[in-house]
Amino acid sequence: MEPQEDEVINKIREMDPNKDFSDIIMTKIKEQNIKPITTIERRIKVKKRVIATTVAASLTLVIASGFVSPTMAESLQQVPGVKSIFKLAGDLGLKVAVKENLVNFPNVSASNENISLVVPEIIYDGTRVSLSLERNPTSELSISNNPLKKDIKNISLLINGEDIQSFGPDNSNDIGVFQYAGVDNNSVILEFSDLRNQEGKILPNSFDLTLNVDLKGESKPLSIEVPVEKNATDAFVTNINATKKFEDFTIKFQKVEITPVTTNLSTVLSLPEGEAYDPLTLSLAYDVVDSDGNSLKLLSSNEWHETNGNELTSDIRFQPFNTIPDKITIKPYIIEINENGTFKQDPNGEVLKQYLTNLEVEVQIKK
Repeated sequence: MEPQEDEVINKIREMDPNKDFSDIIMTKIKEQNIKPITTIERRIKVKKRVIATTVAASLTLVIASGFVSPTMAESLQQVPGVKSIFKLAGDLGLKVAVKENLVNFPNVSASNENISLVVPEIIYDGTRVSLSLERNPTSELSISNNPLKKDIKNISLLINGEDIQSFGPDNSNDIGVFQYAGVDNNSVILEFSDLRNQEGKILPNSFDLTLNVDLKGESKPLSIEVPVEKNATDAFVTNINATKKFEDFTIKFQKVEITPVTTNLSTVLSLPEGEAYDPLTLSLAYDVVDSDGNSLKLLSSNEWHETNGNELTSDIRFQPFNTIPDKITIKPYIIEINENGTFKQDPNGEVLKQYLTNLEVEVQIKK
């Protein structure tokens, strides 16, 4: 830990955690023309301001520096008004990433006369890139009551200045940006993955990400430059190379990739030659279960197939295991679909699954 960080952390810990330092922090932010990380309610009394000046100034200095170390970030998360979206969101992998100090804190931003967008945290585990995004109004007239997720009209990405779709198979425009709810209306988690298992190019281990965000009510997108560095934590890759056939289709189970943040399953679904894949006709999904019967929560997936092609190549991402198991079972199932294209549900609102038990595969995990 740097001496400056140690001194600031000690000062923070000595203060009364019940005191509200809102006005002091906001004042220092305005004096230094720094955009706040969070919108803080102004309700402090004048007599509290002098007490907190040293701590607030130190906080502002560290946050404004453009980089916060994992140790410092962990300490700042204990201070009112400074939070980790990853830590508070519902994604187990991102919680683990914060706990294990795997997250980088670029704290980069872009602003116009109405809005400031800030990227406080980012992680790239080799499987997915996840970043938190916060919106801070710079004008009281521009405050939106909509969640940030709903106010985002479009997001485009550049990798080292190159359109991210150039990393897809034949520039297929299949690399999408997933959006998940943050911890409040002004935050969101963004996520994307390459298509390296689907004839696409793998992302570099480090790169400059340009994030162009088009918001409702704004005349042009806000552009944020974010440095991205692949985490050095080991990944466990198990090649499965098992093929199962059911009626008129075949599933090839290719591999499982396990990191502290993500579990990724790669598969290829093949139909008879000349028969085009249609997701409304065959909606296949998978459960990944450990030897104790614990099933991983599904996060997202990338799927690619040629136009009118008979094969569907998929990367399906799940939350991580609490501990890496020695063996897992992959359980394919068909999602039952209504005529209008919606999923059929049971009385409890759960999606109806038709498990294909004869297609299950047991996999010994290589560690």
